[in-house]
Amino acid sequence: PIPCVPCLPRLGGVCSAAATTTTTTTTTTTTTATTTTTTATTTTTSTTTTSTTTTSTTTTTTTTSTTTTTTTTTTTTTVTTTTTTTTTTTTTTTTTTEFCDKQAGDLCLDTRYDISGTCCSPYTCTSVTDVSSLCKGESLALGDACFDKDAGSLGTCADPNICLNDVCTAKDTTCVQPVNGLCYSADIGQVVGTCCSGSFCAPVDLYDPATKDQFCQQVLDIGMNCNEAEHRGFCKTGSFCIDSICTAAADTTTSTTTTTTTTTTTTTTTIACLAADAACLSFASGSLGTCCAGTASCNVFDAAAQGYKCAP
Repeated sequence: PIPCVPCLPRLGGVCSAAATTTTTTTTTTTTTATTTTTTATTTTTSTTTTSTTTTSTTTTTTTTSTTTTTTTTTTTTTVTTTTTTTTTTTTTTTTTTEFCDKQAGDLCLDTRYDISGTCCSPYTCTSVTDVSSLCKGESLALGDACFDKDAGSLGTCADPNICLNDVCTAKDTTCVQPVNGLCYSADIGQVVGTCCSGSFCAPVDLYDPATKDQFCQQVLDIGMNCNEAEHRGFCKTGSFCIDSICTAAADTTTSTTTTTTTTTTTTTTTIACLAADAACLSFASGSLGTCCAGTASCNVFDAAAQGYKCAP
């Protein structure tokens, strides 16, 4: 028998090339790709023919090569997985009722006698001496108390509001209010605003001719805020500005307890304006009227009368 070609292995009784099948599977968390390989094998069988004659012997050997054709078909399947995550957030609000027993200006702590209390919002217990603390605030809102006739300043008002008539008040855009209210600038030599009703344009120091700038000011009653750094005005005759509070002269030397009952009657009366050179402001009684030329014209200081008169 004639042997098979040595380099090819025997398969199923015939010479055949080796067949290899490879499968690859790739998996990811979101996409799966699968590859399938199909192998087709075509085999050609070798035929050997031997011819013999009587006179001479001729041996013909025919070798047929085996050709193997491999066809590979690749099928790719892609699977995409989409995951949707829903997050739910729950917010819980807890409301706690505030307990407080001290109002604006009240004594909230005295370390000497072990006295303490809780200030009501928006005020907090603020130290004013080594021993005592009072209820005061910062950046107080409109309408909040900002001054007390006994405690003095109760804190600062939120910008741009000002402390006027003991409460935080919005700035007036139509006239100049008597809190740092510049009404005449000596630097540019002109009036820069008209004072609001009840105030007048005057130098900070009435007796100092070197004081050129003028501010809108009031004649202040006892117990009112007379903070000189804010150019608010002058305490009425018979009182003095002590710790930014207009204090009666008698109270500066003696301690007295006075009970006063006040009855207020409101009457609407039409009053004629004041002519030039007429007294328009008294340090003893306050405003005496409005100058015919306007509120700003009440600016002539009259030392003898202890007040102001209308400009001529």
